[in-house]
Amino acid sequence: MSQFRFPRRREDGSTSVSARFASTNSEALAAAKSALSEWLSSNESRLAEDLGVAPHIVAVADDRIDVVFEGRPDSLRWKDWMVALTQRLSAVPGLTFECFYDLVADAPHPASKPSP
Repeated sequence: MSQFRFPRRREDGSTSVSARFASTNSEALAAAKSALSEWLSSNESRLAEDLGVAPHIVAVADDRIDVVFEGRPDSLRWKDWMVALTQRLSAVPGLTFECFYDLVADAPHPASKPSP
């Protein structure tokens, strides 16, 4: 398996990474959306310089969601935002953090997967 630097960048230098969560039920998804909304309202003004768009939730499957972060080419803090929000969402009942996922390379970050 070939190794690549995480995350792979697009030609313009931007990134697209998600925090991937297993979701046990629809209430967990609703709670995640609510927690994201609260988190965004307290951080939104500072996010604009690091992220192309505000983090958003995408349902990947019935039992999995991605919280997507679109990093600007010159951003140095997008990872800090991703970790902070991941910690917040990890406290939501019914959500379990799985890994950080590179959406450009379509590959998980192997070091981010929790040990069994």
